[in-house]
Amino acid sequence: MGVKKTVSDYRDDIDFLIHQDPLEETEYYLVGLFAEDDGKCYYHVETHWVGFADGPKRNEIREASLVDPGFIINEFKEMKRPVFVIHSAAQLAFFTCVIGGHALIEKKLARRLLKRILEPKAMVQTYDKGFVHIGSIPKGKLNYAPSRKLRRKILDRDKQCCRICGASPATNKHVELNLHHIRPYGKGGLTEEENLITLCRICHKGLHPHKDFSLYASIGVRRALERELSESYVRSLNRNIDVLSKEED
Repeated sequence: MGVKKTVSDYRDDIDFLIHQDPLEETEYYLVGLFAEDDGKCYYHVETHWVGFADGPKRNEIREASLVDPGFIINEFKEMKRPVFVIHSAAQLAFFTCVIGGHALIEKKLARRLLKRILEPKAMVQTYDKGFVHIGSIPKGKLNYAPSRKLRRKILDRDKQCCRICGASPATNKHVELNLHHIRPYGKGGLTEEENLITLCRICHKGLHPHKDFSLYASIGVRRALERELSESYVRSLNRNIDVLSKEED
């Protein structure tokens, strides 16, 4: 059995992809690939609107957009975050199977190997991940009411108190706590930890506007592309590398 590999073991390969220059007069797609703490992966692609899906929520139909690679690289440099430049199938395999993160992928390569994620599809807009393909979302996150397990997790995270006024049943037996969808459920908001916050009944009823995105800061959720390269990101890289190492063994 081989030695477990970490991000540092692939540093030269990672540095090469970070510093590889885009090809002249060539178009690219910007693709993000990440792992949740439970090991599940999700992807993000820069997209544009092409229509609306049928149904009461009228989810947007969006397709992948071509981007200016020079602009994207400069934007990521300002945020002090890496973006990889991918020109070959081998580099794409390394990105998807080992490192993840954000990558500029050459147009013809992406259309040949990533056709399914580039085609138009119904999307749900999230605050921290941008637009997400509705087919990749677990069914529980599409339900209005959170599960008992999720409700307990949110209440414990928020220390059993209202995140606006601080009221708690622990100090006032008349306080009733509610879970609130920061992005309203009726507007496509998901029933997930990153979109739920604990409010007392009074603050919940008095919330105006009802869609107040400043509440995301109260639970430590950052807007997509504003999140820093964090320890959780490095953990996701190591998790992917660990899977690859086991396959190599």
